[in-house]
Amino acid sequence: MSKEELALERCCRQLVSLGKRQDGYVTYQVVIDMFRASECDVSMEALDWVYERLVAEGIELVDQLPGGEATKGEWPEDREPLPESPRQPEVVPSRRRKRLEYYPIEELEQTEPASCPEEAIDRLLLLAETRPLFAEDLLTLIEDCCLSALETRQLFDYLGSRGIDVPAVDLSQVFRSAAGEGGEMEEEGEDEPDFFADLGVQMLLRDIGRLKKLTANEEQWLARLAEEGDREAASHLIEANLGHVFNLATNYVGMGLDLLDLFQEGCVGLMKAVGRFDWRPGYRLSAYSSWWISQAISRAISDHGRVVRLPVHVLETLRRLQNITDDLYQVHGREPTAKEIAGEMNVPERQVRELQAMSRPVVSWEATLAEWEEAGTYPGWFLEEYGASPDDGLYWPLLREAVAEVMAGLEPRQEQVLRLRFGFDGHEPQTLDEIGQHFGLTRERIRQIEAKALKRLTHHKHSNKLRDFLV
Repeated sequence: MSKEELALERCCRQLVSLGKRQDGYVTYQVVIDMFRASECDVSMEALDWVYERLVAEGIELVDQLPGGEATKGEWPEDREPLPESPRQPEVVPSRRRKRLEYYPIEELEQTEPASCPEEAIDRLLLLAETRPLFAEDLLTLIEDCCLSALETRQLFDYLGSRGIDVPAVDLSQVFRSAAGEGGEMEEEGEDEPDFFADLGVQMLLRDIGRLKKLTANEEQWLARLAEEGDREAASHLIEANLGHVFNLATNYVGMGLDLLDLFQEGCVGLMKAVGRFDWRPGYRLSAYSSWWISQAISRAISDHGRVVRLPVHVLETLRRLQNITDDLYQVHGREPTAKEIAGEMNVPERQVRELQAMSRPVVSWEATLAEWEEAGTYPGWFLEEYGASPDDGLYWPLLREAVAEVMAGLEPRQEQVLRLRFGFDGHEPQTLDEIGQHFGLTRERIRQIEAKALKRLTHHKHSNKLRDFLV
């Protein structure tokens, strides 16, 4: 089986296990997010295969778990033509699959606790009934439950919906507190990048958090209207999938564009996907739009992310190279070699080195040395060493010429042994064993030839030619 087939099989086993714990139900969003987190192919064929596998195991795919809004049946006749906006806060998308992304906080009592224990929230609610909440109370809860920034925002919205006054706490401060002020986050074994310290990102997440996700029936109804030319319906489809765009945009951070720019370009891809979306097969827009969003982001990075433009397929290869490098680092606990990376990518080692050279940042020639060092491309190869002066430019050629003249007075084999032994002509110095293998002689015989040649060079006839170069 290929790596993608193994990853797909692993996802299916996890979905079956999750479905059995949830009374035979799994949501579509859980399937899509689990595929993206494991880098599986989110194609129609893959979704069909997973659907058949889950049905065979007695697992049913639904839009929401039992207890939420209805997900089956026809569109209610007494329903408003379009969902009202702004909508109530419900589920906020995250870069990684979070428990609260799949289950509203109101359903915590019905599900098995994961990152946020039920008793911790109950404790906070009981405390709010006795006295006002303080920032320290929230920070303690976040630390105990290892909440992410998005889960923290969800908690704040939930407390507000219960009529509880939430103290003013900066979201970036909360996130850093949960991460231990720059320490390592142990959640899921990886570090959570601090995307949320930027005020613009916080405002964007707040707006996305107020948008309600659409059910399958709602999405099909809106897609049908959008296909007929209803621009308002298309706008609602785009708004409902902004969280999906943010989810994918976070995967491209660090490739030349800011997160907000990546999100904006991803929205352009989402608009194209909405214009081409076919609702008749019954698939979700999030699955169909993933390719369009990723393609738009990759194109933007190719056009604007680097001083020297790289083709989109090269950027995708660089992204694959980075992912494999990270995986090998987790396995071996060290930076992988080019040979190890080439083995995983099934490409020549030379191509890996070329890709690594392409991935280095481009720094201006007029940049300060501090900027060069920060970028990891210190230009030592073009700086003068040891305060070289114009006299040195004349000294070294004359010295090389004198050494060559002295070496010419030796026997050919003696001259060659000394050149190999001391690394003349830009070569690395070799050991006696290596030189012996080169000539087919023993180590001791090479040592004798070297000693005889050096003794001959110390004769005044030869040494006088080099004495003037001594400082």
